[in-house]
Amino acid sequence: MKKNQLVLFVLSAIALGGCAAGGSAMSITMLLTALSLTMAIGCGQVHDADEDGDGFGSTIDCDDRNPAIHPEATEPTCPDGVDQNCDGIDGDGLCNPAPDDEDGDGYTFDDCDDEDASIFPGADDFCGDGVDQNCDGVDGLPETCIDEDGDGYPADVDCNDDDPTIHPGATETECPDGIDSDCDGEDNWGACNGMLDIEDIVLGEFDEERFV
Repeated sequence: MKKNQLVLFVLSAIALGGCAAGGSAMSITMLLTALSLTMAIGCGQVHDADEDGDGFGSTIDCDDRNPAIHPEATEPTCPDGVDQNCDGIDGDGLCNPAPDDEDGDGYTFDDCDDEDASIFPGADDFCGDGVDQNCDGVDGLPETCIDEDGDGYPADVDCNDDDPTIHPGATETECPDGIDSDCDGEDNWGACNGMLDIEDIVLGEFDEERFV
C-alpha cells in the first residue's frame, strides 16, 4: 500500500470512529482538513514560498529575493562573488585566470606584444615601421602614412618631414645646434662638454675649440 493511501485509510478510520462515537461536527471537519492536506502533500501539490517568482521555492533557492539566482541559473565562467545556480560554488570551474602583464603596460589578454610596453591597444601606431603598435592588425593608419622625406616616419610624428635626418629616434648632436633632431621637443642641452653663452647660441657663433 502506498504511503498516501495508508494515511487516507488511517484518517478515514479516525473520522468514521469519531462519527460513530458521536463526535462534534467541528472535530470531524478538522480531521477531514488534515486528511486533505496530507493527500495534497503526498501528491506534491503544496509548495514552499517563492518570493522572487523564479519558480523555485525557498527550500532550494539559495536567494529567494533575487529571480536571477536559482538552481537552474547560468553560472558565469569566472567567480563574481555570487553563486547563481545554488551549487555552493562561485563560478563554473572553467575560469582561465588573467595572464601576467609582462611589460607592465596595463594590458594582458588584448596586448599583441606583452614584452614591449609601447605596444598595446590604443597606443600611437607609427606608419610604415613594420610594427602594429595599437594591436589593430594594421601597421599605421592609411590617412597618417604621409612621409615626405622618406625617413620612415610619417608627418604625424616627424617634427620636420622635409628633412630625413630629423625624426623620432634620430641622433641628437652633443651640443645645442638650434635643431631638435630627435623630435623630443628639446635641443640637446644635457650632453654638451664646455660652456655656451646665450649670445653664441642666438648668433650661431660657435667656437669648436671650446667643445673638445
